[in-house]
Amino acid sequence: MTKKQQQLSNQQQPTDLDSFKRQAIEKLYQGKSLTGKDGIFSNMIKDILETALNEELNQHLAQEKLNAGNDFNNRKKRP
Repeated sequence: MTKKQQQLSNQQQPTDLDSFKRQAIEKLYQGKSLTGKDGIFSNMIKDILETALNEELNQHLAQEKLNAGNDFNNRKKRP
């Protein structure tokens, strides 16, 4: 398992889709909203956004690391 895979597995909690469906249906019958602070999908949306932002940051940092090794980008212009 690579370092990236370990990070993803540490961040992700196992989810049971059938359990989520049952809970979502129960909450809908109770009149809960789909979104918002206590919405049915709030935790799912939060997890998706956090994962996307983390991956975007990882890609940005990896690109910076590649660019840092490029001497052409680091040369100072002659006065």
